[in-house]
Amino acid sequence: MGRVTAQRTMDDAANDHDRQPPRPPLQFSLKSLLAMAVVTAVLFGTLQWCGLSPFAIGIVLAVLVVSALAAVGLVVAIASASDRDE
Repeated sequence: MGRVTAQRTMDDAANDHDRQPPRPPLQFSLKSLLAMAVVTAVLFGTLQWCGLSPFAIGIVLAVLVVSALAAVGLVVAIASASDRDE
């Protein structure tokens, strides 16, 4: 039998060059978190100023929470699908 060597072939070197660096994990920056907090505070301040009942404000809060969770789930699904394609 032939002797097995640890030499890299030209194909291995070409494949290393084509690889892209891994993506950083999905996360929110401090700037975006503060912006979301400000928008939420302004929204609820406006709703209270308009005289909505606490029950109606609770419904708006529930809709916002469900929408945010759906958006985060969608972003994660899109990101994982694009990672599989590459």
